[in-house]
This record gives sequence, C-alpha cells and structure tokens, in this order.
Amino acid sequence: MSRSTRNGRPLTILALDLDDLKQVNDRFGHPAGDELIRTFAERLNKAIRGSDLAVRLGGDEFLVLLPECKADEARQVLSRLSGLEVEFRWQSVEVSFSAGWTDFAPGESADELLRHADDALYANKRARRRPTLQVVG
Repeated sequence: MSRSTRNGRPLTILALDLDDLKQVNDRFGHPAGDELIRTFAERLNKAIRGSDLAVRLGGDEFLVLLPECKADEARQVLSRLSGLEVEFRWQSVEVSFSAGWTDFAPGESADELLRHADDALYANKRARRRPTLQVVG
C-alpha cells in the first residue's frame, strides 16, 4: 500500500472463495477437500506473476495482492483459474469459486481495503445463482 501510494501505481486486492467445499467434504471425505484446496492453491500460484502474492486466509478463502495491476486485469488471473478439475474416487469434480476485487485508494486503511474486497466477493456470490457440486464424467 505504501509503495502504491508513493509511486502512484495501482494495487488490486482479489478475494477468492471456493464453492461447495462442504459438499466435497460430505461426499468424498475431508482428504478430498484438502486435495481440492491444495490443487486450487497450486493453480493460483501458477496464475499470478512473481511480484504478486497469494495467501490462504483459512478454510476455503484466499487473498491475492496484485501490485501494479488494475482491477480489470484481475480478470486475466481469474480466467487462468477456470476449468480446474480434481479427481476423487475415480470421479472428476469441477472446482468452482467466487471472486471479488477492488483497487486500493490512497489513504485507505488495510482494514478498509480488505473489507471492500470482501464486500465485492459476497456481492458477486449473491448476484449469481449458487451452483451445486458438479461431478464430471
């Protein structure tokens, strides 16, 4: 945030939430849910640049810091995450997620920035129909 303010460069915060993790845990067991989280995290780390930072906040929530990236460019990261499938008990499960993002505004506190990203995430979750667990094949 300091660097963004000092250099006048954009900073985008991307909030991600895995959909249907509870259903995966209920249907396939917690080791399957753990594998889904691990697989998503690996894909997320490949989808971002070396200057970006992705962290798991806990449970099924992730946060990505995208310095020198505008909010509309965050869509490129999201497109690299789509189409992920994980195999459990010889069935392929599509990994879906919800996302929200916001740009840092100079003078904004870290708490405000995170709240705006979280608000965008939950607004996007509410705006779309809640999918059910998609088993492919």
